[in-house]
Amino acid sequence: MILVIGLVLSAGCGVSRKLAGKVMPGGSELKKRAMVTTPLDLASLGPQRIAAVKQDFTVRLGKSNDVLVFSYENPLEAALANKPPFGPGAPREIIDAAERERMHAVVTWSLAPIDVDVRREGIWPFRETRRFYATTVILNVVDVSQGAIIATHTESREFSIPEDEAAPAGVDDPIASELVNEIWDANLPDLLKRQVDNTIESLKEAPWRATLVSIEGEGLVIPAGHDTGIKVGDRFDVFTRGEPVTAAGGKRYDLVGRRIGKIEVTGVTDRQATFRTLSQMNLEAGMIVQHRS
Repeated sequence: MILVIGLVLSAGCGVSRKLAGKVMPGGSELKKRAMVTTPLDLASLGPQRIAAVKQDFTVRLGKSNDVLVFSYENPLEAALANKPPFGPGAPREIIDAAERERMHAVVTWSLAPIDVDVRREGIWPFRETRRFYATTVILNVVDVSQGAIIATHTESREFSIPEDEAAPAGVDDPIASELVNEIWDANLPDLLKRQVDNTIESLKEAPWRATLVSIEGEGLVIPAGHDTGIKVGDRFDVFTRGEPVTAAGGKRYDLVGRRIGKIEVTGVTDRQATFRTLSQMNLEAGMIVQHRS
C-alpha cells in the first residue's frame, strides 16, 4: 500500500486539517512514546523564543495520560533546517534517533511567517478598516516504524488592529518587531493548545506498533513495558516488514507487510516485555507487532 501525502498551507482562522490517512486503522489504550522536535522558525522569532515555545508545547503534551513525551535534543538539529517538515516523513537523522530511543512517533512542526490582510468590517456608519495578522502553526505526526506522516494539522489564529494604528517598520520589514511579539503573544497559547489536542487525538487513533528487538541472553522482546501500560496477557499481531517503497523524491518507506501470527505477553519490566507465540511462525528481529485492543 503506497501512502501519498501532501501538505497544504492554510491561513484559514482556526482550521485544522488532517491530510494523511492512517496506514492501518485502530487505536490502543497503551501509551505511545512521542519525540518532539524543535519547530522550524519560519516566523523568525529567534532561538530563545523558539526554545520557550518548544518547552511550552512539550509540557502541555506531557500532561496527557496517553503520551510519553521525549524532546529531541541534538546540537546538529539546526543543520536540519534545510529539510523542513513539509513533505512525507521527517529527516532520516531524526527518524534514526527516534528508532534508537524506541519511539512510536515523531512530532515535526513549524511556525509560519505572519500573513497580513487589510479588510473593512462593521456596519455603516461604524465600518472601519483593520489590518489582520494571521499566525499559523503546522504540525506533522510521523510514524517511526515507517517514517511516513500519519496526520497533518494546520492551525491559524488572527490578531487585528485599526489600519491607522499600523506602523510598518519598513518596506522589507512590514511589521514592527514589537508588534510581531504582541501578535504571537496573543495567539500562541491557543495555537499550542489546539496542536497539543490534535497530536493527542492523532496518536490515540493510530495503531500501537513496535519493532521486535533482540536482547543478548533474552532473545526477542517487545521494546516497551510498564511505562506504556503493557501487562501480562496482552496480545499482539505480528507483521513482516513489507517491501520498501521509494517516493518521487527518493525517500524510502518501510511499509508494514503481511500478518503472520499472534503473541501473548508473559513477562513485563519497565521498558520491555517478553512473550510466547500463539501460532507457528518464524520470528525475526525487525518484525512489527501491533497491539490487539
